Amino acid sequence: MKDINQVITAFLAAGGLGYINYWILEKLDVTSSTDGEKTAHITFSSLLCSIPDFFIYLVFKSLLNCIRQKYKLNHLLDSDVINFLALILTIVVIIFITSVLGEKIIRSIYWILRKLTTGKGNTGVAPGEPWTAIDKTHMTLVYLYSLDHKPIAYGYGESYSGGSDSNYSVNLQPAEEKCNQPCYQYVVNCAYFKDKSPINGMPCKESHIHVNLSQGFIMIIFRVRITKDN
Repeated sequence: MKDINQVITAFLAAGGLGYINYWILEKLDVTSSTDGEKTAHITFSSLLCSIPDFFIYLVFKSLLNCIRQKYKLNHLLDSDVINFLALILTIVVIIFITSVLGEKIIRSIYWILRKLTTGKGNTGVAPGEPWTAIDKTHMTLVYLYSLDHKPIAYGYGESYSGGSDSNYSVNLQPAEEKCNQPCYQYVVNCAYFKDKSPINGMPCKESHIHVNLSQGFIMIIFRVRITKDN
């Protein structure tokens, strides 16, 4: 009985459940790290996430103990069963909370950090990779150029790889307009305006410019307001 409780407590304190939080957040593209710092990043993130996880575990354990005492279920809910049930319920809850609210929580934290460090909530450090500006729903226009501003490709962003910093790739669906890719300076000028995209009649919500020095390209992303079918 005591041994099981110690094992579960040690597991939670070591960030065992925190890794679940980290894994889900990584799949949601709101956290990332380079190969060199990945181990340290996972360890720190797991330990940090384990703090609320451990609190949730204690809450469930306390509630189950109250249920046992109130309904006199000592024969069904001994300490081992309560510890095990509290752990299972904790896992279910943290998966649900992280999946549904994790992205909003992380982005809110980064917004607060940007507000404190720069005085503005929309500039400075942001969670995840710059690639996450591609929303994978055909609602982004992506323009790729070499570092010397020569056109590479453009189209609607469909997906991007989840590889390391030196091995990223992006899948594009050709845009409807049958024309050559516009020059770099024109696309950059469009990005300066909050609601303008390089395609006439297609306004956008926001734009991003990502420079990849490792692979030698510049990616300009426009989040459009309407789908290409409209």
